[in-house]
Amino acid sequence: MQDNGIENNMIESIAKSDLKDVAIDIAEISLDSLLKDGIAKDIPVIGSLFKLYSAGKSISGKIFEKKILAFLIETQKVDVSNKQKFYNELNADDNLKKRTGEIILVILEKIDDIEKATVLGKLFKRKIEERIDFEMFHRLATVVANTFLPDLKLLSIYKNQNQFVSFTSVSLENSGLVHLYYIKPEKFNEAGEHIDGSEYQITKLGRTLLSLEVL
Repeated sequence: MQDNGIENNMIESIAKSDLKDVAIDIAEISLDSLLKDGIAKDIPVIGSLFKLYSAGKSISGKIFEKKILAFLIETQKVDVSNKQKFYNELNADDNLKKRTGEIILVILEKIDDIEKATVLGKLFKRKIEERIDFEMFHRLATVVANTFLPDLKLLSIYKNQNQFVSFTSVSLENSGLVHLYYIKPEKFNEAGEHIDGSEYQITKLGRTLLSLEVL
């Protein structure tokens, strides 16, 4: 395999790899075992990572491998025609192809939870399906990377009802997914339960993220 750069190999891996039927527990795998089993040996970006991280022997290398694979497994669940159209568009513009692969890799390396890589893979699947453009993918991927995952999973409760101020509300507000809608004094009952106070409401960006069904 010719090494065309890890960024380009990332795009090649999204477009050409066949992982959609692979049922593996990302938390339990290692690149060494996948290469021995033949599952990952033909994935271009995995070959690059294998060289980059000295066969995945470093802790950072092993974690990055798992994030890459978690991402790729989700992007493989795309209709062949959509995937081919995506590949043709990027393959016609070397700078765009490299830039796209670079952004994906930078975000994947940054994230603090392997489960987030699965979310990012689902997000990029939506981009390939043209449900969002690349700018929105980049925006939402950055939000996912920078937000505490348990808070992201609670975003749906803001969809139908405003929520009181909390660590989660502040976290989601910092990510642009909710906003402070109504400021009023906090009130608690005798049991110390929060019964009134400032309210947070979901934003357009938050609704967009929920509509993509990636969380």
